[in-house]
Amino acid sequence: MDRQRWQLIQSIFRHLSDKSPSHRRDYLDMVCEDDKALRREIEALLESHDRLEQGEQDFITPFLQGAREFRHPQSLGDYRIDKELGRGGMGVVYLAQHPQHGKVALKLLPRYTVATEEAHRRFSLEAKVLASLDHPALCRLFDSFSTEEYAAIAMEFIDGRGLDGDIKQGPLPYRQGLDIILNLSDVLTHAHAQGLAHRDIKSNNVLLDRQGETKLIDFGIAKFADIKLTASGQIIGTPGYMSPEQWRGRGVDHRTDLWSLGVLMYELLTAQKPFTAVDRFAVANKILTKEASPLPATSCDGVDLAPVQAILDRLLVKDPQQRLGSCAELNTQLGALV
Repeated sequence: MDRQRWQLIQSIFRHLSDKSPSHRRDYLDMVCEDDKALRREIEALLESHDRLEQGEQDFITPFLQGAREFRHPQSLGDYRIDKELGRGGMGVVYLAQHPQHGKVALKLLPRYTVATEEAHRRFSLEAKVLASLDHPALCRLFDSFSTEEYAAIAMEFIDGRGLDGDIKQGPLPYRQGLDIILNLSDVLTHAHAQGLAHRDIKSNNVLLDRQGETKLIDFGIAKFADIKLTASGQIIGTPGYMSPEQWRGRGVDHRTDLWSLGVLMYELLTAQKPFTAVDRFAVANKILTKEASPLPATSCDGVDLAPVQAILDRLLVKDPQQRLGSCAELNTQLGALV
């Protein structure tokens, strides 16, 4: 996408961002005429804007998915780009080759994006997070840099699979499920000690490498205790995993990660999330007002889940003050069960 076209899209988007759906439709009918690609790109931006206004965190994906003219460079500095791996709320990830590092995951954020300032602040924060943490359950940071067209983060390429894919096949065996939570809890203990909350623990932010080792990814909405990125009252996270305090738009700390670990542990052992509904607002209502259904009596491989239920009950407490206090405490209690 060239600058001239992006400027046209921006000008139309700014005009329509605060207009009614009917005004938007009529105006796009007039200015887009037969340019269907232009209309798709503007509608994607408007959808992104509306979602951000409603409190959703993912303000870039709709643009990246809608802007089909977006093409990645063949190379960027010393990085030769092979193929796209995925698109998400904090940019596009590619498999790339580097003469020193070999295969890397190269995350790019185009500079022509909606909510540019906020997006680039979060992108820069992710690089800072990875640079500040050193743990085997995290992908290593090789480099972060900017060009005229992109901000870039070069990370270790994890050759493996997403945890969400395993869950789609059914509940995980007892030991495997608890080991994953223990690994995540260990890396979060390390992060929390540095004043960092991940805030988006979920199954598709966890990878399993070829050896079955756990890797936590995507610190795109992470928060250091001394850095304020999110406006007061803004809701940020992934609906089914969000803590009650996230839904209320209140200040969150490391305890929101403990809630999300509880949701993920439930999901690993049952292949279902504890709070589900037809839309995000109904999910929010359940998280804020309902209790999760209990775990089954035994895991899929026949292990008694009563001791796990006792720990889960302390993780899925609505009031963060009453929740299990730390990931170190979670490690101690879960470690006694494996």
